[in-house]
Amino acid sequence: MAHLYSHVFEKRETEKATWHGRVGHAEFVIDGNKWMMDGKELPEVSVRYLIEYGIRQNLTDAYANGSDLEDGRARWQARYDALVNGTIGVRGSGGGVSDETTAQRYVMKRAYLAQVDDAKKAAFKDMEPAEQADLLDRLFAKNAAKLATAVADRLAEMEAERKRRAAERAKLAGMGVDLDL
Repeated sequence: MAHLYSHVFEKRETEKATWHGRVGHAEFVIDGNKWMMDGKELPEVSVRYLIEYGIRQNLTDAYANGSDLEDGRARWQARYDALVNGTIGVRGSGGGVSDETTAQRYVMKRAYLAQVDDAKKAAFKDMEPAEQADLLDRLFAKNAAKLATAVADRLAEMEAERKRRAAERAKLAGMGVDLDL
C-alpha cells in the first residue's frame, strides 16, 4: 500500500513578517521500502533524517504549550501513547477521559497546589502523569461537593472555548472567498 502526502508550503502574512506567499509544493510517497519526493527516490540518509526529525518535532510540539512541567509531561505522554496506539490525529483521542473528569482534575490540581507546601508540590510534580491523575481523582472524590461550582465553571469555560473555535471555523469557511490554493 502506498502512502501519499502532498503539501503547499506558504509563509503567512503576520505583523512581524517582512514577506509572505507561496514558497513551494512537494509530494511525498512511501511505497513499500521506496521513499520518494516529487518522483525522485530519497537516499537512506534523507529518509532517516525525516523520520528522526518528524518524531522529535511531533513529541516536542506535544509539550511546547504546557503550563508547567507536570502538564508538559502529561501532554508528551498523551502524544506518545497516541503514536503507539495508532490514534494520533483522531479527534476525541485526547487522553480518553470525559470533559467532566478533565474539569475535575484541572480544578483539583489548582486547589491542591494552592494549599500544599513546597515539598508536596515537588513530590506531585515528580509523579508520573498516571499517578497524578490517580491522586487527583482520589482527592476530588473526597472534595467533590466543595469543588462542584468550580468544576461547573470550568466545564462552562471549556464549552465556551469549543463554541468560539467552532464559530471561528464557520466564519472562515463561510467567507466565500475563492482562495488560491
